[in-house]
Amino acid sequence: MLAVKPNEIEASAAVDHDAARWIVRLEGEAGLGSAAELKRLLLEGVSSGRSLVLDLKNVEAVDISILQLLWAAVREATLSGSTIELRASEAMAAAMRESGFDRLPEWSAGRH
Repeated sequence: MLAVKPNEIEASAAVDHDAARWIVRLEGEAGLGSAAELKRLLLEGVSSGRSLVLDLKNVEAVDISILQLLWAAVREATLSGSTIELRASEAMAAAMRESGFDRLPEWSAGRH
């Protein structure tokens, strides 16, 4: 994880979708500064009824606020019966391991 002040961390969040999938892409250094936009995209994705794809392959650093948002989205998608695909960069996977999020059943079930 990157040790900087939360308001200094910015990431790019975007969404693509088709009839079957809602793809949320996150790139860069993800922290509190990008949490509101990411939350909006995740809520739209979960409520879309489509399969949720979390493309985090280009995440360079992440803080706990983003991991909490992602976990909540995976949990909600799982509860609603949606399928989840998680594509994580090494930095993202390391942050998940270091914070214990990789041991949660919701992550394990959704990770491909």
